[in-house]
Amino acid sequence: EKAEERLAESVRVDVAARCLQLQLTEALRFDAADVYSVSAYIDYHTADPLVDAVRPLDGILDISCGHQPERHEAVDGMVRSALAVAAKAGPKKRDLDSVLEALANDRAERLRTNNHWAATVSSTYLSPRYRGDVGATVAE
Repeated sequence: EKAEERLAESVRVDVAARCLQLQLTEALRFDAADVYSVSAYIDYHTADPLVDAVRPLDGILDISCGHQPERHEAVDGMVRSALAVAAKAGPKKRDLDSVLEALANDRAERLRTNNHWAATVSSTYLSPRYRGDVGATVAE
């Protein structure tokens, strides 16, 4: 049950990052015309692989965009401002709807075109967490 709660939390955090990416793209690309593309995603590479299923995973919100070097401070300020707005107001309904629709379409496409990964995800979901030995974990 705790593992399912953590999985649900991870999905919510991923959705929030995707909504943030849309908001940052709007603010930095369309409103300010300072960047062409913006990326915002959650990365769990810093998480302890031996952490139990109850504790939340440590992760990093990575935001990146290309811009002219002399615009760094201005773009940094716009990103921080957009983060503050997003933290206070949450995602816009249209952004949330767009992200959820894209995730649903992506999932449907993956399930339709790659049964191997669907089975792998399904079996991995029921497997115990990694304990430091890949062979032993897979064998369980």
